[in-house]
Amino acid sequence: MYTSPVLAALEAAFSSYPIHVSPTLSPPNRNGGGDFQCNSVLQLAGRLKTKPIVLADEIAARLELSGIADVTVTGPGYLNFKLLDGYVEEQARLAVPRGFVEKVSAPKRIVIDFGSNDDFERIVGHLRRAA
Repeated sequence: MYTSPVLAALEAAFSSYPIHVSPTLSPPNRNGGGDFQCNSVLQLAGRLKTKPIVLADEIAARLELSGIADVTVTGPGYLNFKLLDGYVEEQARLAVPRGFVEKVSAPKRIVIDFGSNDDFERIVGHLRRAA
């Protein structure tokens, strides 16, 4: 998954604190931008009894990530990640080796019909849908 390097860096940053919290990534909410965000800082800050935005700034400064264009802190302590152009494509190329799909000598065409069930009487409305 293309977020694995980010999660690994977050886990390393979170492990430096005495309380264990597993970081998670999710799509960004309305408070921030970017490609995905981590709001686990809020949980860690609550257990450490510190301000989430200060803790988020501290963690963001420590993260060393390749493929990430920008890490910003928004809202009460969300970490927002913006990917570099082409990052997902690069991760997909690394994950799928060349020649992943075998070439066949005589390819066959297979037709799959997702047609409707013909077991009932039709009316004009059914014909419009089938067209």
